[in-house]
Amino acid sequence: MARTTGAASAWQVVPEDSVHNLPFDLTRFVGRGAEVAAVTAALAEQRLITLTGPGGCGKTRLATRVAVEVLGRFPEGCWFVDLAATGDADLVPQLVAQALGVREQPGVPPPDVLTGALRERTLLVLLDNCEHVVEAAAALVHALLAGCPRVRVLATSRRSLGLPGEIVWRVPPLLHGDAVRLFVERARNRLPTFSLTPATSQAIGEICRGLDGLPLAIELATARITVLAAPEIAAMLSDQLELLAGGDRGVEPRHRSLEAALRWSHDLLDDPQRLFFARLSVFSGWWGLDAAAAAAPADQRPLDLLTVLVDQSLVVAEAGAGAGGTTRYRMLEPVRQFGLALLDEQDSMAAALAAHAACVLALTGQAATGLQGPEQLNWLHRLDDAEPDLRGAAATLAQTGDGERLARLGWHVWLFWWLRGRFSEGRQAMEQALAVPLSQQARARAMYVAGTMACGQADYRTAADLLDSSIRFAHGVGDTAVETYALSSAGFAAIGLEEQERGVELLERGVGLALSCGQPWAASFMSCFLGTIARGEGRLDRAEAQGRRALDLAESVGDREGAAMASHLLAGVAMDAGRDADAAARFREGLRLAAEVGDAPNVAFCLQGLATVDADLPRAVRLFSAAEALLSRVDAGGYVSAPDQEGMRQAVASARAGLGEAAFASAWASGQDLAPGEVLALALDRGPAREGTDPDGLTAREAEVLDLIAGGRANKQIASELSISVSTVEQHVTRIYSKIGARGRADATVHALRRSARR
Repeated sequence: MARTTGAASAWQVVPEDSVHNLPFDLTRFVGRGAEVAAVTAALAEQRLITLTGPGGCGKTRLATRVAVEVLGRFPEGCWFVDLAATGDADLVPQLVAQALGVREQPGVPPPDVLTGALRERTLLVLLDNCEHVVEAAAALVHALLAGCPRVRVLATSRRSLGLPGEIVWRVPPLLHGDAVRLFVERARNRLPTFSLTPATSQAIGEICRGLDGLPLAIELATARITVLAAPEIAAMLSDQLELLAGGDRGVEPRHRSLEAALRWSHDLLDDPQRLFFARLSVFSGWWGLDAAAAAAPADQRPLDLLTVLVDQSLVVAEAGAGAGGTTRYRMLEPVRQFGLALLDEQDSMAAALAAHAACVLALTGQAATGLQGPEQLNWLHRLDDAEPDLRGAAATLAQTGDGERLARLGWHVWLFWWLRGRFSEGRQAMEQALAVPLSQQARARAMYVAGTMACGQADYRTAADLLDSSIRFAHGVGDTAVETYALSSAGFAAIGLEEQERGVELLERGVGLALSCGQPWAASFMSCFLGTIARGEGRLDRAEAQGRRALDLAESVGDREGAAMASHLLAGVAMDAGRDADAAARFREGLRLAAEVGDAPNVAFCLQGLATVDADLPRAVRLFSAAEALLSRVDAGGYVSAPDQEGMRQAVASARAGLGEAAFASAWASGQDLAPGEVLALALDRGPAREGTDPDGLTAREAEVLDLIAGGRANKQIASELSISVSTVEQHVTRIYSKIGARGRADATVHALRRSARR
């Protein structure tokens, strides 16, 4: 005969003669195959492993599942001790003794009794829920490991025990595919008629992502499935504490609601730590030590407070994952919403949001300068991480009617919005700023940013009106920086309106002003615009002179984006002059630089130019095809460097005629399927990527999946191509997005381009 307990998506058979007191699961254990294998392997090498993570992440279920796996290694048993049963630290040794059947001895301290009884025994102690009695638990574990060489300890705690030799294993959220399976499994337990449809599948995906893959939160969400449809549950995710408050009576009270599970951790903090936690909850993206400093009470050290929250599993830390290899931090969404609820309880939300907006403004003030210099890549990555907080700060400033600071925020990040194609978002924020009374300087800034975003949307008439007003206001207050940039965008808008002469006049005024007031970055991209116009008029000498000036100015400040644009211009001039070898070299340099900063449209334009001068017709067709595929996935509106697409179509037609229909079709299909790394390798005449540590911490398979995502493949296509299941692809995608900070396929495509450029 045999008994069963929960296993990975099935029931695990446990030999009847095994010695243990492990709790039996009433529901099936879903997912966690990799985690079970990793912890099981670690227990073969290490004597103390502590599983840590926030309340509801599944520490106990994972630990008991691992204990079942290793029963055969411990002839004298695996013993489960639930320390949640006491709040008295002095009782910890007694609880362990009771679980192992060790009797007390008069006059002998309980730890000594335990050590003596277990000295020669080979067993595993599973010490569950140590966080509220962590000092006592740590003291006992230290005594056991020091005095009992064949005893091993697997602990679960929301914070580590802090002992020498301890392996701290942080339990991650469920992979997306496992989270969906958990939802479906538990929903069917409650409602046997529950079935998957296209509508419910999409809603369940939204629920699992919105709950950050936290198992307890997902299980609590399914408690509503008898009264709410999955799409209705998804629509209520903005109030997770209310939604996730109806757990089963058969579980511990602290697991009957998400709030109770999180309050258990919160109650272990002291008052300054609680205040710090609540204030940090307004940060919704990845953040750094500057956010910690903004949230810390005045008399406290931010790093000390942050260390406690990370140790208590209330904050997630990713070492080396931020810009420039820094550590970045975030809260899982259910944890963050609990913190926001605390702010509401304390009537402190307004003050916390004001501090958050001030912190974001300080960050973007640094970024405004950094985006135009040699640290451009790091600042782009930093703002990618902080983008949810940029939106949050903009919303706070708009809701409070603080148009002055909202205009300043837009002025700081307009280039980020431009490079990332956030034209509608930037324009809307500036329109909100302009809807309230502003100083002349703020109005000049907001009009400039709104007009520039309108250019990106090809709404040139509105842009021209906004930018003309910006020039006037900026000149009136002597703000030469705003006036310079507004002249540039106004020239761009005039060209879009086919007012070529006016456009050139505005740009030349802008270049002169930029050079006179020490703004080489602005002078660089305006020179590029002027060169592009001259090239279109056939004035190649002037175009080349403007392009060389633009390149020199960009390189003088370390601006990769400006250098990419200038290289593309100079390549086009060389192509028009019949210097194909020079053109190819320039296109390749522009391609490399554009890929580094993730400027997908300019990558595509350089690919098109390179294909035009490539004598190898099959390769040229593949490059044309890859460029078209990339342009279909990104917004290339408003790019002055965009080549004449009619000319590109003629070049493609010429290549088709030269190759013949069958060979052309084959090469075109091949180009459509190229991943970013393959495109750049083909275009730059590079060999395969060098092996080594992945810069984003991706596995080889994850890197392969990322390239396929960026190549436009859907999950089913990726699954078919790699001969793996769709659910496995979904798991890879979830991990990839988490590691690279992507919000979707467009972000993943941009990131893949940057990765490929670094190879």
